[in-house]
Amino acid sequence: MEADSGSPALPGGEAQAGLEKEYALEAFDHREGYCRKLGHYVRFSYCRRRHEDFGPSGSPAAPPPDGQAAPLPCGRVADCWFERLPVEAYLRSNYTAEELKMILAPPPAKLESILEILARLKAEAGT
Repeated sequence: MEADSGSPALPGGEAQAGLEKEYALEAFDHREGYCRKLGHYVRFSYCRRRHEDFGPSGSPAAPPPDGQAAPLPCGRVADCWFERLPVEAYLRSNYTAEELKMILAPPPAKLESILEILARLKAEAGT
């Protein structure tokens, strides 16, 4: 179901027109929640950046150069956090309608994900 603003509908209900609060991008970074995908607790700061945006040690990769967009959140961020945070208002205040469509797009099939990871590893190895 689409909200009146033209943005994709998010889990946890629709936005109330004109009543949403604006949230800074880092507003909830310190909060922790259980990640069903990883099987352990993570901070919201991890969820708002896809796991590909983290270095091998698990620490955040370098910020994007000026003029490049910041990484988009995990596609499950709305499902995982809507009971603990005003995640719908947070997403709407920090991402465009086009970015929300990318964030909420269905994940690729498991085999497709594995093939993408293999291709990326081959490219990094230079073979």
